[in-house]
Amino acid sequence: MRLSFIHILIVFSNILSGQDRVHRSTPDGIPADLPLPTITTLKSTAEGYIFAAVPYWGTGNSYLVIYDNHGKPVYFKKTPSTCTDFKVHENGLLTYFDYASRKFFAMDSTFTVVDSFWVQNGFVTDEHDIKI
Repeated sequence: MRLSFIHILIVFSNILSGQDRVHRSTPDGIPADLPLPTITTLKSTAEGYIFAAVPYWGTGNSYLVIYDNHGKPVYFKKTPSTCTDFKVHENGLLTYFDYASRKFFAMDSTFTVVDSFWVQNGFVTDEHDIKI
């Protein structure tokens, strides 16, 4: 079953209600070491948010970030290791893959980790997608 566009916006609204958990460290609330995207052309965009784990294979600190359509972070969480595949699922959970632990972690709408997922029996979990 596919989510309707309106349902997705409701899910995003619930997720972003946890904005009081955003860490503030500069006057505008954005840490100096958080990479910001460069917007070269701003045309009519779809509503919603961009989920990113940055930097993907770069240097510097790692973050899980939700950006608005202007490239401004509306949520961010510094992570101790490189993470990838940060996204929201149909059931409202957010997941990301953590390279240090080789696991996917799931967060609820308050950005609290509520579960983790990995393979066993000699197999290795990698970052190539999870769907709940």
